[in-house]
Amino acid sequence: MPIVEPKASHGMVVLGEGTVYLSHMPMFMDPHAVQYVLEVTLKSATGDARQIYADDRRTTGTAVYTLAPEPFRISDLVAPEGQEPKLTSFTGTLFRGHFERGGTEIIDPVTVEVQRVINFRHFDHHASRPPAPGPELPGLREGK
Repeated sequence: MPIVEPKASHGMVVLGEGTVYLSHMPMFMDPHAVQYVLEVTLKSATGDARQIYADDRRTTGTAVYTLAPEPFRISDLVAPEGQEPKLTSFTGTLFRGHFERGGTEIIDPVTVEVQRVINFRHFDHHASRPPAPGPELPGLREGK
């Protein structure tokens, strides 16, 4: 019997305004050890969710928006070539700021419709750490 990945809540950063992208906030433990970027549309019963989000971003000048989605299996976002993934939409709550650090709820619920998976990559726990930045990249040493 195959091992079934548990459903979990996978927090995401919300990027863009005209086109909206979600970037998973990964952790170095399963089932969260995956980096993915999704192109999405946002819908809400209270109006145009993308426009509400974009207007809020412009009005407040806030740089960070996050999404706390309902629990799902990350593996359901991908499918073999030529097939539809099991997960093409899900709901969640959109926050101004970080939802785990005092963020302000903007839209609940918001429906996320996945238009395409731009990147999907499992972390390689056996990969070697890259070398520290050298003099050819001085800004990285100073944290710039």
